[in-house]
Amino acid sequence: MSHKGFSHIGLAALDMKTTRTFYEEVLGFKVVVDELIRIAEGGSVRHVFFDVGRDQLLAFMEAQGVDGVPAQYEASINKGLGVPVSFYHFRIRGRLTCHIGRKARRAARARRGGHRHRGPRLGSVDLFPRPERHVA
Repeated sequence: MSHKGFSHIGLAALDMKTTRTFYEEVLGFKVVVDELIRIAEGGSVRHVFFDVGRDQLLAFMEAQGVDGVPAQYEASINKGLGVPVSFYHFRIRGRLTCHIGRKARRAARARRGGHRHRGPRLGSVDLFPRPERHVA
């Protein structure tokens, strides 16, 4: 079997509007699928896929009125499991042009004792899937 990366990573979303705003407007990812799945027993699930590059997708599901899925729950995997925040995360690589990138560069500069990085403005941002922290 030849490995070519992952097809997609699926995560929960409590607020799809905020999630879309973050991934589309802040990070610049394009939505490639936005579907509403009706559940026979009642309710629906909105399923949105973002193209994150290299034929890989990031998917979010938001349940509405689905029996057995509470309206509010802890969407942070780490907090829900009671483990340190860095245990479950993903990293997005690319040009750091958004305000998150600026924050990441400032934090990295502080770790280097205030010295600026002289290389190209490339890098990565660790995301602990909580887009509501970055959307006004």
